[in-house]
Amino acid sequence: FGQPRLPSAAVTDVFTGLYRHEPSGFILAWEGDLLAGFILATSNRHHLLKALLREGTLATLFRKWAMRLYRGLGLRFVPRLAGLAWDYWRADKVPGADDPEMAQVLSIVVAPDFQRQGIGRRLTELSLAYLRTTPARLVRLEVDAAKAVPVLLYQRAGFKEVSRLPTPRGPALVMTRRLHT
Repeated sequence: FGQPRLPSAAVTDVFTGLYRHEPSGFILAWEGDLLAGFILATSNRHHLLKALLREGTLATLFRKWAMRLYRGLGLRFVPRLAGLAWDYWRADKVPGADDPEMAQVLSIVVAPDFQRQGIGRRLTELSLAYLRTTPARLVRLEVDAAKAVPVLLYQRAGFKEVSRLPTPRGPALVMTRRLHT
């Protein structure tokens, strides 16, 4: 929705790899025949990375980038991506991050025309309900610290801030919550 930050071919390839790994983690919200929003979650963040490596998704992304098939992702993108990976790894040093059964909300997006109608709340509830059917015990997410509406959404869903993560757009909150009480 809106102006993409990354080339659409790269986004498509990433989402295809994620969907192949855990299709039940993709939950879509439709309003008639319009896609109003989606949430993407994985029940085990460590298994996701291993699967993306094993299935060749990351190698394919790198190969396509090297062949310049992702227009707009120049050489500056590689150090930026490495920096983000480092920051993400450092954020793993938060309480519970070493839990081998930690789930992760990877992305949630609600189209601008459908915001403030409860769609984000409902997608979050459905995602948590799905994750409760898996062995995951804890779920984690990152959210832009400057975006008060999503932060409040997650707080109301029971997430608590456990650390902050630097990003190119500013600090992100790392939030977690238990799936089973």
